[in-house]
Amino acid sequence: EVAELDDPERRVTLSDADFELINPNTGNLPIFRTMRDAELAKQVYSRVPVLIRSGPAGTQPWMVRLKQGLFNMTTRSSSFFTFNSLVDSGATLDGNVFVGDDGVRYLPLYEGKLVHHFDHRFATYEGASGDNTIEVDGARKVDPNWAIMPRYWVSEGEVGEKLEGWDREWLIGFRKVARSTDERTLVGTVVPAYGAGDSLQLLLPADARGVRAAALVASIGSFALDTIARLKVGGSNLNFFIMNQLPVLPPETFNDRVPWGGDRSETLAQWISSRVLELTYTAWDLRPWAIELGYHGEPFIWDEQRREQLRAELDACFFHLYGYSRDQVEHAMESFPIIKRRDEKQFGEYRMKHQILELFEEYSS
Repeated sequence: EVAELDDPERRVTLSDADFELINPNTGNLPIFRTMRDAELAKQVYSRVPVLIRSGPAGTQPWMVRLKQGLFNMTTRSSSFFTFNSLVDSGATLDGNVFVGDDGVRYLPLYEGKLVHHFDHRFATYEGASGDNTIEVDGARKVDPNWAIMPRYWVSEGEVGEKLEGWDREWLIGFRKVARSTDERTLVGTVVPAYGAGDSLQLLLPADARGVRAAALVASIGSFALDTIARLKVGGSNLNFFIMNQLPVLPPETFNDRVPWGGDRSETLAQWISSRVLELTYTAWDLRPWAIELGYHGEPFIWDEQRREQLRAELDACFFHLYGYSRDQVEHAMESFPIIKRRDEKQFGEYRMKHQILELFEEYSS
């Protein structure tokens, strides 16, 4: 509105160098609500490189390959099998994987709406017809044998063809549908190496094994990065040109020693990995991921309070690593109003923000 021109906070001044800094690949106009948002973005980008820098000066610290899922949900529907069609063919269900009479395995086809941060069992399709999804409550997730039901299945052979060159039994994925007005904008996690529709975009790091892979998962799940992502998404999709230009801490960051706590011999990668492991490995179908992180035990029991604490610790850590000040952490957390309203309704306060701020101050001292 024209009246907003009278508000100095709504007038944002950027130089040519700022455009190059914030959107180095495309040079397009960033989206800022206030000058404070612009200053925060410039500060973060001045110390953290983008995920993929294209052009003559191109860099790729993580050596990632981005894929629009493995299967287009419209053009490749002929490759999909429904629950009823597989049962009618004589296939039997083992967990959420079908096995045909001929021994062919049919793997679940993951969609973006089935996952959330550190959770590959966020939602499931109900009923054999597979028409609607429901969010999965914690009571189900306590059982490490319980697995979500997809809408479709695809043959293991076709999945293998799509994943040619990828030799791990897990994938890092993030939702394609992403709005700055949603609860969160950048939503990603680790999932089994099953089928993936184009609503679950994949981030496959060529040189991120073990604890480094966990650090990448934690990065895309952090409020520190999501705050910047909310300033970059103007529509409803997290397109690759946006993902490429997000500031993602490079792998060598996590080689440093943890600067807080009693054990200063632990690296940041190890500290982060132990928390990501506990948050993500809650079911047997992610056992290969746990082994990747050097863990051979049973899945961790789903515990809402414990998970809340672990996530707060990771978020405080990443706010610290991204160079946020205490006031900037508070400002960032206020940009997630849906989470704030939910917390205030449930707890009478914005508990998530308070937990993160308390830990942030502890890590900064």
